[in-house]
Amino acid sequence: MTFYGLGYHEHSDRWLTEEWFWYQANVFPNMTQQIIDKEKIKEMVRQRLESISPYASQHNQSRRGKVFYMLADLTDDDGALAEIEDLESLDDWIFDVDQMVPPEEPPDMPLEEPPAEPPPKGKNLLDQASIEKLPPLYSNEEKGLDALAQVKFFTLDSNWTWYASEFDGEDTFFGLVSGFEVELGYFSLKELQEVKGPLGLQIERDMHFEAKTLKELREWHQQQSNDKLIF
Repeated sequence: MTFYGLGYHEHSDRWLTEEWFWYQANVFPNMTQQIIDKEKIKEMVRQRLESISPYASQHNQSRRGKVFYMLADLTDDDGALAEIEDLESLDDWIFDVDQMVPPEEPPDMPLEEPPAEPPPKGKNLLDQASIEKLPPLYSNEEKGLDALAQVKFFTLDSNWTWYASEFDGEDTFFGLVSGFEVELGYFSLKELQEVKGPLGLQIERDMHFEAKTLKELREWHQQQSNDKLIF
């Protein structure tokens, strides 16, 4: 086994002082294994803590490190790093948009169009029209992947997307979820209303989504994942 810990973790941007991690890294453990006395290990740990404690007590974890640490808890370091790289690309895009200066409106000129409605989220995430589109739970079992996803939910600060094809009328949806994997499953309206993404953004309903089969959507997301791995 290879152990690491009690030191600075670069990606989560924090000092590890109370945690140890391990993974299998030695292909031939019997050839290179080393037996270390328990008391010797305790003394090594004590010395290590003593050497890093001045730095750990003065260090504040960055915002990027906090997001990485949260994502690593959900997957692992490799998955968290991939998500962070995607989010940083989004951050750059948001920054560029924020720097754009809108053209000045002529004085005393009425707007040609009314202000756009805010996207449906939070307690307004699901409206009555969307509920009426969704058949009851288990009603599409015979259709399988040919069942239509009628409602789409997404969040701007991650790649998670939820497609609902059935609804129990109260809280539980069935449909396709694209996140760490692309898979069929159940998900909760209450959780979608309350949860926020890594940048604090709420989940929204796509007002322009047109119904598609679960099979079409699964194939599209799987192709997107394959393209990302290739390029």
